[in-house]
Amino acid sequence: MTKKRLRIAAFAAAALLCLGGVTACDAKSSAEDSYYSASQGSDYSAMENASEEYSASDTAKNPDSSVEFDDKIVRTADVYVESKDAQKCYDTLLEFAKQNGGSELNIKKSHNAYGGYDHFNIEATLKISPDKLEDFISLAEKTDKVTSSQISADDVTQEYYDIKLRLDTKKAALSNYYKMLEEAQNVQDSLEIQRYITDLTAEIESMEGMLKYYDSKVDLSTINLNIEQSDKLPADIDGDFQWASLSLSDVGTLIKNGLLGVLNLLWMIIVWAFIAVVVLSPILLIAVAIFFVVRNFRNKDSNTSNSKDKPQ
Repeated sequence: MTKKRLRIAAFAAAALLCLGGVTACDAKSSAEDSYYSASQGSDYSAMENASEEYSASDTAKNPDSSVEFDDKIVRTADVYVESKDAQKCYDTLLEFAKQNGGSELNIKKSHNAYGGYDHFNIEATLKISPDKLEDFISLAEKTDKVTSSQISADDVTQEYYDIKLRLDTKKAALSNYYKMLEEAQNVQDSLEIQRYITDLTAEIESMEGMLKYYDSKVDLSTINLNIEQSDKLPADIDGDFQWASLSLSDVGTLIKNGLLGVLNLLWMIIVWAFIAVVVLSPILLIAVAIFFVVRNFRNKDSNTSNSKDKPQ
């Protein structure tokens, strides 16, 4: 009974293997048929689809050629430092970054005085190996006071391999277009195929540029570094003061200059008073005339009232 079961299982396994081989062959044959049928006409977009289908069936047949999906993580750090010597702190951190495969992308220095302090600020963007981000922050903490630090991670694995797989497919299609170009029957077909080759080449170059961009972001992490140094401003003092004794001639000169200053002041008062009198003289004359008229009028009224009050 056991031998009979083993024979049945062996027969079933052999049947499944044969069925799988036939299915794979049919898939590839179908892709090849669609490719060659499209190449007999002038529908070159159908050719590209057939090429992609053929490439996909070839990948399915050869699983060893599939891409290994390693994680693609873009790491970024934001570090804020308070330092007593900002330039020295920056030089130390930059040297550490360079020793670990990094570099300086840009730097900005600024001075601002407010609140009684001179604020010296260094803003820089650095590149460093991703596995050295934590060590960089630890070095900053040992060098000076780190007020804030944050490491963020952006997973671009899906985007990266989506572009990579589409790139491989388009490269396979481009190779097929070149084969069709060699087999073109007339000039019109050659020009049409060449147009598709040009468009496809531009798409491939764009995808390769995107992959290089992602690789650069993944291979080296970005550090946004901000270092601030605050120094208390000295008190403002106008002029330099020196203690020294005065000679008799210096005393005489000071007295002379003081008297001349007083006389000049008095003379200026007299001059300006004279000018004021001259300018205001018309108004003063009118005021004096009005004063005398009003005074005479009051005197007449007083005399009239007195004469009435006397007894007959």
